[in-house]
Amino acid sequence: MSRTDQVLHSRLKRTTLEEPARTEARSPDAVTASLVRSSGTAIAGGLVSQGLKAAVMIYVARSFGTIEFGSFSFANSVNAFLFMFAQFGLPVFGAREVAALLAN
Repeated sequence: MSRTDQVLHSRLKRTTLEEPARTEARSPDAVTASLVRSSGTAIAGGLVSQGLKAAVMIYVARSFGTIEFGSFSFANSVNAFLFMFAQFGLPVFGAREVAALLAN
């Protein structure tokens, strides 16, 4: 179980951890490599997601007629608008809470 999982599980169970935090320092090169790898993975995932979305939209536009595609685009717009309100800062809140749990 990773350190993050241990902290989250211990907070949920209201128990303390027996294992001390990792004390060895990571080299700046290792931190940079990890940051670059994580950023690259996130960027690649975003590009793949946007590419698939574009391909699906092109397919739907070619398959549907003008009226059906207009209805589909309207529903897609309403969905995007409601999704914005549904999230309403949830990713930032989650990151902040996990960071707070790991700091304590």
